[in-house]
Amino acid sequence: MGSEIARALTRADEKELLGAMVAELRAMRATQTDLMAHIRGGIANGVLLSELITLDANGQATRTFNVSAGSIVCVNLSESTDIILASSSAQATAPQAGPGVQKISAGTFLTVPLASSSFTVYGTAGEQVNVQVFTGLQAFAGGPVR
Repeated sequence: MGSEIARALTRADEKELLGAMVAELRAMRATQTDLMAHIRGGIANGVLLSELITLDANGQATRTFNVSAGSIVCVNLSESTDIILASSSAQATAPQAGPGVQKISAGTFLTVPLASSSFTVYGTAGEQVNVQVFTGLQAFAGGPVR
């Protein structure tokens, strides 16, 4: 009986079936990501963190999560100092370029994909940065704070 069904499918039917299967797999992956975020981190609304961070004496702040973050909104509250946002753990000095590295100018904000379970902000000791971290992607945005 299985071979009769297979022979009855046309190319158009096969393409439609394949498209439906791929869509279902994508939906399952998204659901599994949400479930893992909830199980591993207790996250139910997609928000991993919302925090006002003061950079330490080294001019750094690192945050780490039990799940991968999908995106981050980083607000540089300094009026004179640019900051570096890196999707990695702290290093001795701020990376100046490369994958997962973003420069955020003084007095601006930037929403970027993160795809990491940690991030580090580099700047001047004592400066403050607002961050909101999400399990999923947020719409890209950026601009002046004031």
